[in-house]
Amino acid sequence: NTTLQGLSLSYRVSVMRSGHPVLCTVDLTKQQGVSLQIEKVGSDPYCEISLNSEVKEKMNVLEGTTAHLSFLDCTKDD
Repeated sequence: NTTLQGLSLSYRVSVMRSGHPVLCTVDLTKQQGVSLQIEKVGSDPYCEISLNSEVKEKMNVLEGTTAHLSFLDCTKDD
């Protein structure tokens, strides 16, 4: 696991409780040396984060891959 010195990305996802997921695709096929890790930090049992349709507590998108992410009923605290 390597980290680029001086490079940091902070991103927050907040979703209203609607029962409808927020979907996004992460494409790292053209990005060398870049990976993405997303971790559920809250304890709300209704918040679900999914990587390629599999519910996870922590998602890793590796360099050279494409992933489909889903966020369901997650508040800004999750």
